[in-house]
Amino acid sequence: MQLKFAVWGSGLRGRAIMDVIGKERVAVIVDSDRKLVGNKIDDILIVSEEEFVTEFRECPLIITPLDYKDIVVYIEKCGINSYFILNEECSELMGYGCKDVISQLANTFSISQCIYFYGINLLGLLLGEELENRGCKEVYMVPSKSNTEKFVESIKEIMVASHVKYVEEVEQEQADKIIITLSKDRDFYNKYSANGKYEQIYDLSYRIKKYYNAKIEQLKQVHKGKRCFIVATGSSLKGEDLEKLREENEISISMNRVYSFFENTRWRPQYYVFIDRGGIKNYEEDIKRLDLKTMIIGDGYEEFWEDFNNENMYKIHVTHTNSDSNVLDFSEQCEQAVYGGATVTYCCIQLAVYMGFDTIYLLGVDCDYKQGGSSQYFTSNYVKQGVKSGRYDLEENLAAYKMAREYAEKHSIKIYNATRGGKLEVFERVNFDEIFMREGDDE
Repeated sequence: MQLKFAVWGSGLRGRAIMDVIGKERVAVIVDSDRKLVGNKIDDILIVSEEEFVTEFRECPLIITPLDYKDIVVYIEKCGINSYFILNEECSELMGYGCKDVISQLANTFSISQCIYFYGINLLGLLLGEELENRGCKEVYMVPSKSNTEKFVESIKEIMVASHVKYVEEVEQEQADKIIITLSKDRDFYNKYSANGKYEQIYDLSYRIKKYYNAKIEQLKQVHKGKRCFIVATGSSLKGEDLEKLREENEISISMNRVYSFFENTRWRPQYYVFIDRGGIKNYEEDIKRLDLKTMIIGDGYEEFWEDFNNENMYKIHVTHTNSDSNVLDFSEQCEQAVYGGATVTYCCIQLAVYMGFDTIYLLGVDCDYKQGGSSQYFTSNYVKQGVKSGRYDLEENLAAYKMAREYAEKHSIKIYNATRGGKLEVFERVNFDEIFMREGDDE
């Protein structure tokens, strides 16, 4: 009998995990929105949290909302400890990347191997099941120090239903592969990564072959030794700034809804980037109508690419990161993947370095999300009526910018913040106007 799950959350992330595990494996959907309770998604009933606790508590729970902490407090008070937090799983389970991730991963293992999964999480459990189904007889789940005692005790019963064997520790001599599943155990993996037995699956950026895009690789080092401007869309940005970049023939990388100002300027970015899944979905038709030389679009919203081809558009895999995931990195192989850092600007920095720029100016990167709505952008029509602004993870933003600074310092790359005002203080500030001053201009 196949193990069935309860999924908390009927939104985009809830539907994404159902696509990955298969709707036939979802016993029930839990949602706090009373208006949805009693409805069905693909014949799966939506129930209230109270109904879940009383009638479906035996099902291991997958918690999908970004704001999950109150849910965890509630279910633990109800004595339920067999739950998985989607925010702590790999990017693919959140719907970023290939939906057949379990099958793709299983293809990288031999069924003749003895495999230990160190750290119990949803991905390890699903992959262990898949390997068992393919005939692998020695698949073991081992708790790590990152697994709580209550979780481990509750999960033992699930192991029986899933047919994946639970053991207390790794048998080093017996193991062919020891797979680190939890990003919380990243330091443990780094300690033993030189040993060929040890692998990790919390960051699949370079493990899934289908993410590779040869078109992106054509951009590698094409601007070696040059400078560029990464133009974000904060309220500090001025139309005159864009015209100045055009007049000076500066290379620009810009993003998202910057095109909403195109009717007011002759400036156009040489490179345009949009990686947010929800944003691509909301503004799909706008993006497809753009006439720009190089448009780099994230792969998170797969429907965008169906029956659509534009030789100026480059599909890029974005590894989604958040302040819980602990997988943030700086990509040197953008043809395979870039890291989200909860801000498209971080992706742009990775791409700029990949293209060879050694001096990078940030413009319009206000890093101030308290204003809300269109007021936090440089043009009043930035947010379409009826479209909600995305959720911001300032902690992850700042972690990403600090990682970019550290990478730049190690590789003799200069990153300056030329934004007028704003709250980003990670990079050295420069005055935008003074960048263009010639000798004698200030005499």
